[in-house]
Amino acid sequence: MIRIVNLYKSFGSNHVLRGVDLEIRKGETMVIIGRSGEGKSVLLKTIVKLLEPDHGEIWFGGKNITAAGEKEKEAYLRRFGVLFQGAALFDSLSVEENVSFGLRRMKNLPEKEIARIVRERLAMVGLRDIEGKYPSELSGGMKKRVALARAIAMDPEVILYDEPTTGVDPIMADAINDLILDMKKKLSLTSVAVTHDMVSAYKIADRMAMLHEGRIVGMGTPAQIKKSRNPLIRQFISGSAQGPIRLV
Repeated sequence: MIRIVNLYKSFGSNHVLRGVDLEIRKGETMVIIGRSGEGKSVLLKTIVKLLEPDHGEIWFGGKNITAAGEKEKEAYLRRFGVLFQGAALFDSLSVEENVSFGLRRMKNLPEKEIARIVRERLAMVGLRDIEGKYPSELSGGMKKRVALARAIAMDPEVILYDEPTTGVDPIMADAINDLILDMKKKLSLTSVAVTHDMVSAYKIADRMAMLHEGRIVGMGTPAQIKKSRNPLIRQFISGSAQGPIRLV
């Protein structure tokens, strides 16, 4: 469904992505693992055009999006939902206004229909009767779930998760993992998640890819990753300070 070809992205002298090649199949959950600062979030932002690549191509459904015109890019973006790291809710907006943010700007719907969709999406993530609350009144786990409700409000085909379990306790992290699996099943989503949380990665992934020094250095099912003999992968998944990955 998504094919990334020889993708490069730098910020001044900081070369973050250095030739990323990755294919994401329709209906699967691809989890990209790697240390903090390896460019996982940059890769997600490049996929949804928040950042433009310096070089390379992103193909979606057989079309080269990096060469597409503005109308094609807009249609492409409507097919994505994003759960940003830290939830990224608007503090000055209520839960209802946060969840309906995209609906109000991209779809010409009556208020009753918007309200119905908001209630439905909040219920899907296990939240009810909180439309009038503000982010400051929510726990970390509730913020994540409101952000997930916002991400699915537009009925996307693909959802991107940026560190979905960061900042919550282990019990809530497992609940979020269950929600990710549930959303995939109920909404027939293709999903891409980036994380360094291996408990989460093993639970939600159909396939996993490791990003290291700007390139994909290994890929496989969770079972294959666990058995990998690649020293970079072995060091990362075991959480060992000893190995080829430099501690910088």
